[in-house]
Amino acid sequence: MALQLLAFIQRNTVKKTLRDIHSRLYRCAYAICLDTGIAQHSVRITESRALDRRPISNAEDGELGIQRILINSCRECLTLPGTTMATQDDDHPDELSRHRLIEQRRLAIVRQAIARLPFEQRCVLVLVDLENYSYKQISQILGISIDTVLNRLTDARRVLLAELTAKLNRSMPWQTAVSSRDSLNVMYR
Repeated sequence: MALQLLAFIQRNTVKKTLRDIHSRLYRCAYAICLDTGIAQHSVRITESRALDRRPISNAEDGELGIQRILINSCRECLTLPGTTMATQDDDHPDELSRHRLIEQRRLAIVRQAIARLPFEQRCVLVLVDLENYSYKQISQILGISIDTVLNRLTDARRVLLAELTAKLNRSMPWQTAVSSRDSLNVMYR
């Protein structure tokens, strides 16, 4: 009876954690997958798996563990046959003001650049620049060393900076790309 009560309390704790971080999970999944359907599916898988897994020792471990599940769910969803990431907005240019059109073009360029990053680099970039996790937390989420986190982040930022600077200068010479964090913030304003 005591074990059943403990399992019930644990499940309710996980449910509360999931409710508290649901929007962060979706934002992170969308930043990695760049597709609303795939992101929603990844979050649903994550929530289901988080409820089915072993007990969590504390709240921080719980959130990091859930993020780990999310990263794996995104990887699985992206490797399904026929899965493609959306990199263009569906809005019609005739309906947009000049400023909005410029922002949409810039956003499409940023999304395309992020979509071309290898999955591992994209995950680290999102967890650092969008979710503001520490390097140590990211190493725990992804199960890699802190040096690997730093290397992947450096590689991702270097590739993004070069690609965005070249593309934005070519397509919009009056604007330049400054950093990967600025690029991600453009996506999620």
